[in-house]
Amino acid sequence: MDRIYFASEPESTLNRRLQLKLERQIFITRKTRPIVVDAILHESAIHTQVGGPAVMEDQLEHLVEMSKRPNITLRVLPFTAGHPLGTPAGSFTILDMKPIAGTENNPVVYFDSLVGAACLENPEEVETHRSAIASIRHTALDEVSTRTRLRQVGKTFSRKG
Repeated sequence: MDRIYFASEPESTLNRRLQLKLERQIFITRKTRPIVVDAILHESAIHTQVGGPAVMEDQLEHLVEMSKRPNITLRVLPFTAGHPLGTPAGSFTILDMKPIAGTENNPVVYFDSLVGAACLENPEEVETHRSAIASIRHTALDEVSTRTRLRQVGKTFSRKG
């Protein structure tokens, strides 16, 4: 079967990317000082099929289970919320790491794209993105309603399989 994504990439490169993603999950699931994750997904992300229906059903159930962890907050921004900022915000991550003794911590806004990544370090730009997240969070489903929505969408995939 031909790949649509990264069609010119060798299989070894794709396998290495997958391995790195799996290794990063350890930081979230480890027992001692796991990374705190506070994520908001647009509802379109949970309806967009990647893999077959069974894969989607499993992935959505995985999100439900992960969202029960004390270090993970997951919310879905429903279709009905429209654009809380007046325009689509796009995908970004605020990396806010605790400083190591003797170092300074400056949060950054991280963007990833098909051609590379970029970071914003200017405090005003970081604050603009924090404010955006606060507005989006205000219109997103709460954690319990998010798990309910994930399960509902997961069931639609189970009927397709």
